[in-house]
Amino acid sequence: MRFSNTVSLVSGLVCVAFLSACGVCTQQSVENAEFSSISSAIPVHSPAALTGAQALTGAQSLGGPVVLDGRIAFDNMFNAKMGADGTTTTGVARGDFKLTIPMSDHVRAVLRMKLGENVRTGKVTPANFDGWLKEAYVEIRDVGGQPVAFIVGKYPIAFGAKVPYMPIPENDPAWKLQHVEEVMGVTIALGKTGFFDLIEVSGYENQPGDLTIGSFDGASVRLTKQLSKEIVMRASALHAGNGSAASEDRGGVGFLYTSGEWSVWVDGAYLNGAKAYPNAHWYSVAGAKYGNAQQAVTVQATVIENALWEVGLAGEFQVAKNTYMIPEIRYRDRNGKDEIVGTLRLEYRFSIK
Repeated sequence: MRFSNTVSLVSGLVCVAFLSACGVCTQQSVENAEFSSISSAIPVHSPAALTGAQALTGAQSLGGPVVLDGRIAFDNMFNAKMGADGTTTTGVARGDFKLTIPMSDHVRAVLRMKLGENVRTGKVTPANFDGWLKEAYVEIRDVGGQPVAFIVGKYPIAFGAKVPYMPIPENDPAWKLQHVEEVMGVTIALGKTGFFDLIEVSGYENQPGDLTIGSFDGASVRLTKQLSKEIVMRASALHAGNGSAASEDRGGVGFLYTSGEWSVWVDGAYLNGAKAYPNAHWYSVAGAKYGNAQQAVTVQATVIENALWEVGLAGEFQVAKNTYMIPEIRYRDRNGKDEIVGTLRLEYRFSIK
């Protein structure tokens, strides 16, 4: 899609929003600005909500003012490779902004943009607007008064266990195996249906990155079940490529336990043709987090077959209003080649209505 067409899409969504919802913008303190679509509208810290019905009907209204959520972060990173000469250090500035535009109690438009700059070189990437615009979709809930929802546009599809992960996902080697993002598609979400509390089905194009609509050669499904007050199970599968040389299959299951300030998770999947790790046939992630919105500690272990294994430790501490410091250290073994990856992030979070 050309730049002018992209601008037209964004302008159209913004114009509709201001015709349907106008208000005075005020900045509010937020402890944790969440960037989510309907597939993550059910908070993992609230097991009672996982029936799905309230999240997909008018019981959780989409109405209200236009909201701009954002995170601005500066990362200072180092990578020490064992047995190699020297240590590489990089400074990166990042911005993550989400504009939510209510159109009614049951309809909203969402735009999400992420910017990154290598501070040492002054290089900003990517160099096109389509690349910066990570999400651009319309969400419709309470269809016909039933626990049914639709999402149409560019957004993360229904796949993955939706566990907490480490607080700096850009450094996580398994992130691209657990998520499929920046693709054009359609998702249908159904509330309580038979055994499952939430069923999500997506059809999407298999080429991420821009706002053009290519061939819809990908499909996925995710099933959510509340096993107990503290334990949630999510099983998901996807197929992309329609049998071509670049076709891909994944299927996995994850469990999340939450109780008080504790979260414990395990997530794993079968892989066939994963672009990020073509020689891997499975991955597994296990982790635990203890803390609250002001301070938390996370540990996590990751194994990707024929590629690497990793253990990580991270903290998340509120040092001022809306401002957080996140130190993270990871030890990684890439088939016998060891390295230590460390990051110190200073992050400012805000919400404007």
